[in-house]
Amino acid sequence: MGITASVVSLGFLTSNYPNIYRDGGGGGQVNGLNLIMFSDGMYTSGGVPNDNNLRNFTSNSIAVSGYQGAPIQAMTDFGTADKGPKQQIPYFYNNGENDLATGIWPNQNLVTLCDGHCAVSFPEVIARDPNHDGMSIASLYNTAVKIEVGAYGPVVTRPTMALFRAGEPLFGTFCALGGIDGYIYTFARITESTPAANGLKLARVPWGGFADRSQYRYWNGAAYVAQMPAYHDGGKSNVFNWTQEAFGKNFGPGYGEIFWSQVYQKYLLLFQSANAAGDNNVYASLSANLESGWSTPQSIWKLPTFSDGYTYSFHAYPQYDPTSKVIPITWNQFSESQSYRVGMANITFS
Repeated sequence: MGITASVVSLGFLTSNYPNIYRDGGGGGQVNGLNLIMFSDGMYTSGGVPNDNNLRNFTSNSIAVSGYQGAPIQAMTDFGTADKGPKQQIPYFYNNGENDLATGIWPNQNLVTLCDGHCAVSFPEVIARDPNHDGMSIASLYNTAVKIEVGAYGPVVTRPTMALFRAGEPLFGTFCALGGIDGYIYTFARITESTPAANGLKLARVPWGGFADRSQYRYWNGAAYVAQMPAYHDGGKSNVFNWTQEAFGKNFGPGYGEIFWSQVYQKYLLLFQSANAAGDNNVYASLSANLESGWSTPQSIWKLPTFSDGYTYSFHAYPQYDPTSKVIPITWNQFSESQSYRVGMANITFS
């Protein structure tokens, strides 16, 4: 079965606070509101961030999309006019995390639970500048968060500091699915391994145990078992295999989403390569099962790219349309001259 798609751009995201430059993405619904999470964000007094106009920096934020009938590309952020959007996910300060040395990066979807009144997600936690060169970052672990909406906006709790650690598959940090037989199905990307190893791995956990590693069971290629597979296992436990050679490395999937498509009556995987600097294609694959049978990925669109930058952090938002026909997507466009912007479009599948 072929995948047919057309795309209509909605431009860059806007906010009730002007002059926000940020990246990240991914979202879901809580209390009927469409939430989108973001990673690093800079709030300025006007114009592209520089040493003179930066008002505030946040490691993450959460906004409501299309609040009270506004266009879906219009974000309602929560914070103050002086500081802009507030940081939403709490740090474990007593365990060595802090605002300067650590980043908490939401860059995956939300799984709606609690009869629609909460959602969970699995952001990555990174160490900033471990080599003290002003540029490097290093993955530390992923974490598990629960998101609710109170009278004054999103409320985030973080039951555990670290769920899976660097060197292990970071289950949930690619994406996760809920609403299936009492489990959350959590996907981990495998990239910059061997060509045979690159792809996606899968684990499932009962809804109530999303922050408890002992309750996870891992797909080993034949069944869900208690033994977690190694990151570099040659792809033996992968549910999806995909690799791309570039710049002397082998890249797997980068960011994306998996959801049930009412249009195709199969699971639909949409993703961008982890080689974001060299590949701006949006790839699509179909399968009747999460664990196997994925079709050969096909490119359905090329993400816009600034002439002096690159595009990354692709995400899709199936919660907007129960028919799965019109699916909003976002991506990050980095530019040396224009900083970070988040673009949005609608993909129509037929």
